[in-house]
Amino acid sequence: MHKNNIIKSKKIFSKNFITLISGTIGTYIFPILFSPFLTRIYSPDDFTLFAIYMTIVQIVSIVATLKYELGIPLVQDREERLDLFRLSIFNSILISFLSFIIIHFYMFLSDNISENINMLKYYIPIGIFLTSLFHHTFYNWLLYRKFFKYISISKIVYGFVYAILPILVFKILNIKDFKYLIISHQIGVSLGLLCILFSFSKNKFLSNLYLFFSFRLNDILITAKKYKKYLLFSSPSNFINLASIWSPIIFIWYFFEPVYASLFFLAHRAINLPFMLLGHSIGKIFYSEASQNISQGTFADSVLKYFKLLLHIAIPFLFIAIFLSPALFDVIYSSDWSESGVITQILAPWLFFTFLASPLSTIPTILYKQEIEFKFQLLLLFMRIISLILGILISDNLYTSLILFSSISAFLWMLYLSYIFKISDISPNKVISVCLSDINEYLMIGIVALLISQLLSNPISIMICSIPLFCYILFSLIISIKKI
Repeated sequence: MHKNNIIKSKKIFSKNFITLISGTIGTYIFPILFSPFLTRIYSPDDFTLFAIYMTIVQIVSIVATLKYELGIPLVQDREERLDLFRLSIFNSILISFLSFIIIHFYMFLSDNISENINMLKYYIPIGIFLTSLFHHTFYNWLLYRKFFKYISISKIVYGFVYAILPILVFKILNIKDFKYLIISHQIGVSLGLLCILFSFSKNKFLSNLYLFFSFRLNDILITAKKYKKYLLFSSPSNFINLASIWSPIIFIWYFFEPVYASLFFLAHRAINLPFMLLGHSIGKIFYSEASQNISQGTFADSVLKYFKLLLHIAIPFLFIAIFLSPALFDVIYSSDWSESGVITQILAPWLFFTFLASPLSTIPTILYKQEIEFKFQLLLLFMRIISLILGILISDNLYTSLILFSSISAFLWMLYLSYIFKISDISPNKVISVCLSDINEYLMIGIVALLISQLLSNPISIMICSIPLFCYILFSLIISIKKI
């Protein structure tokens, strides 16, 4: 009987993982696949303005709900869950409106604002509202219902439209401008939301809509007070985390040539692709199972199981990023973007530890200890700002600043991961055992990647010779997923 339960659990994980990752692929793979076309149509200056828009939208939208949506998959009471859903939407409306007022006020007081920058004041508030609904509020509601199929479909629609629309505008209408990148993003998010609303319509949309508006303000205020840690700690933690991740773009734009901001944006998006594709899906499944695992007393075993899978994904991509990324960028994105490959090498250690820790970083939230994450994110932001400033003071060199930024970020995420294991009652010996379980395979992948980079000089040759390595990594990943 126990063996049958294990087999059933593995099948459920594989099904949910494949369903979620297909949607995550839609979100991230389409923009990457169409990037070679976009980078030949739009200039780095266009991408710089788009990067500024995306940076502000991503930072503000992640806290626009005040993070009350995080409680939706965890709470047991139905009415409290509905109140958290309502709170999240009301907060998104309020924060988007406040953003509109603040941006207009800033533009009014500022001198020498270019026409293109001035146009962002209309796009940013809309982007904040749509993104907060799509990526946070409705996403967590579908996660609670375990409607992984609808999550996947909506994300595929969003990613495809967002990636292909600016190309179609250029090919059909022969016009190009940074605003079409932004409009394509907003149309993609809107269509994704329509897909989600369609899933509700199949499940008594009108009755759900009536239920949404049937509430008492006093009940919502009581729920908001009961789960105030989401407001006091989770919301600022997520804001600080995203602000510190994207702070280099603002920093680079201000202290160096603006074109380097777009180079960093492309490098970060490219190296983050496999991590977001896989880590995001794994993290959401882990989060949706957490309440059940805690009640069954298997939470620590679950953490170790997911950590082993994350490690098996992260190490091969770390070697690829360090040894092969300059050549791969040169082939895929053209020589104009080759410096993004160098930036990718610098960022690789940071994103390696981020990938390992990020899907498990919800553990303080699951245990309702959000103040732990808040303190960590505050320390992380402070140290990242210090590292970027030190880079300027030491050598006035972009790469020096990014090396310090990446190194300090990697070290702090490593410490935080260790603390996560501690509060999950996992001993260091168990963690070390997991890390060493596939050491021979990791060494083999690292040596092959190193040899390819050293023995070949032509980027196309490096790309071709790397294909068998990519195939092996994919095969090994599939085997690992089947073992979960």
